[in-house]
Amino acid sequence: MAGRMGSPVRPLTLLHLTFVGPGKTPASVDFHPRLTVIYGASETGKSFVVESIDYMFGAGKLKDIQEAEGYTDILLGLRLANDQAITLVRQPGANKVSVYQEDLRAVSATPPAKILPIKHDPRSDNNLSCYLLKILRADGRQVLKSARPTLRSLSFRDLAHLCIISEGQMAGSRLPVLTPGQKTAETAEKSVFKYLFTGQDESGRVVGPTEVEKKIGKGKIALLDRLIDEARNSLVSEAGLTELQRQLAQLEQAMIATSAGIGGLLGERQLYAEQARGLEDDLADNHRAADASGTAAARVCARSSTPPSPRRSSTTQCAKTCPTPDSSSSTPRF
Repeated sequence: MAGRMGSPVRPLTLLHLTFVGPGKTPASVDFHPRLTVIYGASETGKSFVVESIDYMFGAGKLKDIQEAEGYTDILLGLRLANDQAITLVRQPGANKVSVYQEDLRAVSATPPAKILPIKHDPRSDNNLSCYLLKILRADGRQVLKSARPTLRSLSFRDLAHLCIISEGQMAGSRLPVLTPGQKTAETAEKSVFKYLFTGQDESGRVVGPTEVEKKIGKGKIALLDRLIDEARNSLVSEAGLTELQRQLAQLEQAMIATSAGIGGLLGERQLYAEQARGLEDDLADNHRAADASGTAAARVCARSSTPPSPRRSSTTQCAKTCPTPDSSSSTPRF
């Protein structure tokens, strides 16, 4: 199928569906390149053929029917867009598919080109879904998962129910493009049909967070708020500690300056004390000198106040040396 817009999806054509088993005659249905009609009465295996094709494309299980007993392998032949044939081989109940790069109608002793698990995993090409999507050139596509919107990768199982439509789906009231009884998948199924119709997936759509992501986001926001508060409190504490350290440094510098000033004052006090002691010593010396001078003067005066002796010579001598009381007022003699 080629979309009207975007990249075309490459065709994949059914060749045959074959059941084989040891001692069993192969049971096979060959498909015409354009149209194959399978008809018959009820309970003759028509629906089983459809379910078997779905099983080979990755469905989880295939119901048991009596006619299938003894068959151990199911082979589905496919023709690719480049006209190459491949064969998918799967055993009933197995969760892996063997891929052969040829059209097989019986089990081959040659090892398969690939052995692929049926479960879709967009992170790896080593699964049946991604292998078939790559053949169709539809790998890596994104479809809507819900109306929120959220996206998920396209799986080949999203395409299988559009390629394999049962009689019940045709006759039912629900659109064939929608899976019967699964309304939760309706958004994704419509998105897949849109991709097949237009060739454009939802890769460019801006998606919103899921409910789980919202809860996780709220938890992260709460955690960030708490970490911010703790960081803010830590910064305040560190700022207070820095201020206290600055003030302590200032006090230490002031104490050093004060101690230096006190040392200088003590030195000056010592100098002044020494000068004071020197002055005291000088004063004491002056006092002793004055006392000695007073004593000497008193002795001189004492000698001068002694009564004159009767001897004339002494009187004459004293008169020469000591003036009379009124000598100051007498006329001097020349």
